[in-house]
Amino acid sequence: MKKSVLCLTFLLCSLVSYAQLSVGAGFANNMHRFSSSDNTFLNGFYIGGSYDLEFGIEGFMMTPGVYLSIVAKNIDEGESDYILSSPDSKWTEQYVNIPVRFSYGDDISQDIKLFGYAGPVASVGIHSKYSSTEMYDDYYKRFDLKFGIGVGIDIRYTVRVTAGYDFGLLDRSKTSGETLRTNVFHIGAGYIF
Repeated sequence: MKKSVLCLTFLLCSLVSYAQLSVGAGFANNMHRFSSSDNTFLNGFYIGGSYDLEFGIEGFMMTPGVYLSIVAKNIDEGESDYILSSPDSKWTEQYVNIPVRFSYGDDISQDIKLFGYAGPVASVGIHSKYSSTEMYDDYYKRFDLKFGIGVGIDIRYTVRVTAGYDFGLLDRSKTSGETLRTNVFHIGAGYIF
């Protein structure tokens, strides 16, 4: 037992010794895929941070993070949408996204590193409002699980630019006979400490 605890402590210390904190912001495009109507796109931004943990194998990392996303869409008169069709309305959503990304990267020059990543993303809805209706009460679920992929570039080990796509895995609809999956395209930049 003592050897297991000692080995685990050593492993955690070695992971932390290779860790890098980064903060960033960017553009987010949420696509709600409904089974009974056209896709609905909400645009906005995200802000948050992540922590790169190297495994001791050159190029491989695990990057957990926390991000706040705020997206919105104005519904014009005559445009019909999934749930409500009141004209001149606004649909807003706020989420906390918790990705755990696994990545591999390589230096292509002294100042530039390219990497690709993949991994799960847990999303928890904080607020979703369509006109004056709170959407989480009756129309769809707060929790979503996604699988994300993407690419990125680190410049001079201080600036990070990423682009990715998260595929919604769960049906979030509470409406009988309707399915809802949410996919997210995101692109952004960050600072590495």
